[in-house]
Amino acid sequence: MSVSAMLKGYKSIARDRNIRFTDAVITRIMPVWDYIGKEIEEYQDELWDSMMNSPGTGEEDPGDYVDWIIDQAIDHYDDLSFMKEATLNTMSVGLYHLWEKDIKHYLIVQLSSLKIRKPRSKIWRLLPSRFRPSTIQFYSTDDSTIRKTTIERANFDVLKKIFRDNGFVFTEQTFYSEIRVLNWVINASKHSKAPPAKLASERPDLISESQELRVTIEAFNGFSDALAQFWAVIDIIH
Repeated sequence: MSVSAMLKGYKSIARDRNIRFTDAVITRIMPVWDYIGKEIEEYQDELWDSMMNSPGTGEEDPGDYVDWIIDQAIDHYDDLSFMKEATLNTMSVGLYHLWEKDIKHYLIVQLSSLKIRKPRSKIWRLLPSRFRPSTIQFYSTDDSTIRKTTIERANFDVLKKIFRDNGFVFTEQTFYSEIRVLNWVINASKHSKAPPAKLASERPDLISESQELRVTIEAFNGFSDALAQFWAVIDIIH
């Protein structure tokens, strides 16, 4: 099988993997949180029954119990709501890293097939930009270990440069803005940082009232759609 045919099939597989991941999150994982309200009611009932069956002096004020139970229920609701938001934030990180893993595999296979030797002198200045050391040092060397390792370690900005140097201008694609936002999301989520000002400005729907990261179902689906579009159009030199 030719490299071109293999990569065409891999793009289709990667796109389908993205869709399956998204479907699993939306239909299997997030529905767990659909019944928070019912769970809080049951929790309040359990606390009330426990209080009513506890020994006392007979002088207790039931109103004090009610206030305490309400406070406990509110705390429990806040905890569950936090867990719900954290779940979707985490799934967004997973969605991005699934795409990143697939994209790096795609690059390693395709760019490893190029027969280009790293120049030993400054003659590289006369070469087209895609063949200059900024690109060649990543994957255009006889040492496949260096080629593979460097791509695997590449961050989002380096990946954009590799594509740009090889004929695919990532930043000009209609779906780029969504993937860029997803990259901001995963950085804030993974490193426990406050959402960057640029994210709050561009996507206030992803920021909670307490100024914390909060990925919505709508946003998650938007990220997934952008990644699927990427796999539908991606192509670089052969």
